[in-house]
Amino acid sequence: MITDALRAAIGAANVIEDAAEREYYSWDLSQEPLQVAEIVVRPGSAEELAAVVRIAHEQGIPVVPRGGGISYTQGFEPSVAETVLIDTTRLKTIEINAEDSVVIADAGVTWEELYLATSAEGVRTPYFGPLSGRFATVGGTLSQNSLFYGSGLYGTSADITTGLEVAGVDGKVLRTGSWAHRNGSPFSRYYGPDLTSLFLGDTGALGVKTRAALKLIPLPMANQAVSFAYDTFEQAYAALHEAAKLEIAAELFIFDPANHAIYRKLGFSFLEGVEWSLHFTVEGIDDAIVDASVDILRGIGTRPGGGGREIDPSLPLAMRADPFGGGLRGFVGSEGHVRLPVHGVFPFSKVPAAQRGVVDLIARNQDVIDRLDLRITFLTAITRGYCVFEPVVWWPDSIGPYRARHAPEDAVARFGSVPPNLEARAAGTGLRREIALLMSSLGGTHLQVGKWYPYRDSLEPATYETVAAVKHAFDPRRLVNPGSLGL
Repeated sequence: MITDALRAAIGAANVIEDAAEREYYSWDLSQEPLQVAEIVVRPGSAEELAAVVRIAHEQGIPVVPRGGGISYTQGFEPSVAETVLIDTTRLKTIEINAEDSVVIADAGVTWEELYLATSAEGVRTPYFGPLSGRFATVGGTLSQNSLFYGSGLYGTSADITTGLEVAGVDGKVLRTGSWAHRNGSPFSRYYGPDLTSLFLGDTGALGVKTRAALKLIPLPMANQAVSFAYDTFEQAYAALHEAAKLEIAAELFIFDPANHAIYRKLGFSFLEGVEWSLHFTVEGIDDAIVDASVDILRGIGTRPGGGGREIDPSLPLAMRADPFGGGLRGFVGSEGHVRLPVHGVFPFSKVPAAQRGVVDLIARNQDVIDRLDLRITFLTAITRGYCVFEPVVWWPDSIGPYRARHAPEDAVARFGSVPPNLEARAAGTGLRREIALLMSSLGGTHLQVGKWYPYRDSLEPATYETVAAVKHAFDPRRLVNPGSLGL
C-alpha cells in the first residue's frame, strides 16, 4: 500500500487522509474545482520530498506539487482523484550568502519569510515577491512565474533565479546552472544549456522543485513614491508607457475607478473623484539618485497636455510599508464577493487594444453583470520590458475552503456561511474565459498558465510538439501534475 510506504518515509502525521483536509489542499481560488487528491503529504525536507516522488512513481500514481495555494488557474488542482498531492510548505530552510549575492531557499519558504530573513542581513532579492507573498511560496511562484515588487527594474521571479534543485519522477535530484557543477555553487544561471529555464513557468509539469537559488542585492537606502490622477485610461497609460521605457521605477501600475472605490473604504479618501490613477515607487542607493528619478517621473506625469495631476502617493507608500499585508483583503470583497483575476502579458503597443476589447466585452454582457451583481476592476502593471493587463472579475458566491481559512476573520464571520451562487459563478467564470480568449486573440501570453489558460491551443504546432517531447523526456508516464500546460 502506498500509504504505508509514505508513512514510513515522512512520518504518519504528515500523511493526510481526512476528507475535509484533502479538499482544502486540492482546491485553489478559481471556483472551478477539479478532483480531490486521494492522499496529501507534507514532507519536511528535500530528501523526504524526493522519496515521496520516487514511491509514487514506483506505484504508477501521479503527484502534484502545491505551494501556498494562491493559484487561480487550477495549477495544483489534481486532474485525477488517484493523486498524491505534495504540500511543500514545511520546507523552510533559507541559506543567505551575502558575499556571493545569492540566497538558497527551500520551495516552501514564503516571499514574506524570505524578505524578512534577507532584510535582517541588509540584502534582499531584486524582485521580492507578489502581492500575495504572505502565502505564496518560492517554489510555487517560480513554477507559475510572477511579477510585482521590484518588477519595473528587475523583471519577474524567473529573471532573478540563478539555479534550481528539482526532484525528477524517479526521485533523483537535478541541479541547474553553475549549481550543477560537482564542485560548484549556484552563483550563475548559465553553464552550458540554460536548464533552469525549462523548469521556470512549467507549473510543476516537468518535476517538483525542492530548492531555488536567487540573486541578492543590497537593501536600497532610499525609497520614494509619486502618484498622478487622470480622466481616462489612455492618458494614464501614455504616461506609464513613457516611464516604463526608462526603467527607473521599481513598481509602476494603474488603478481604475472601481479599485479606487475599494481603497476609499480602506481609508484612502484622497481617491475621491479620481477616475484613473498612476503610481510609481522609486528606490536607490541614496536620496539624490531617487530624487532625480522622481523629478523625471513627475515631469512625465504632469506633462502639459497629458491630462495628469499629482496626487497623494500614500497608496504605493502603504503598499511598500506592508508589502504582503494587502493581499489578505483581496480574498473576499467587503460585500462578500470573491475575486478572480485574468490577465494578458503584452508588448506595450497592444495594451490599449486589450483594454478596449475588455470594455466592449463588458458592455455586451452588461445586463448579466448588473442582474447578478458582477464587478470588474483593472490593474495594469509593468515588468521590465513589457506590460501585464489584468482585469479582475468579482461575484457573490460561497468563499470556499481556502478563503475560509485565510481571509480576515471579520470577512469569514460575515461571509463564511454564504451558500454557493451557481448562476453568478457560471457567469463570472464564463466572463473570465471570454476575456482570456480575447487576450489570446491579441497575442497575449500568460503567467500562471496552470490547467486553465489556453496554452496548448495558442502555440504553433512545432513548438507544442517540442514542449511535449521535453515532457516525455522528463516524465514519460505523465505522472507529474498531469494536465498542466495541457500535457
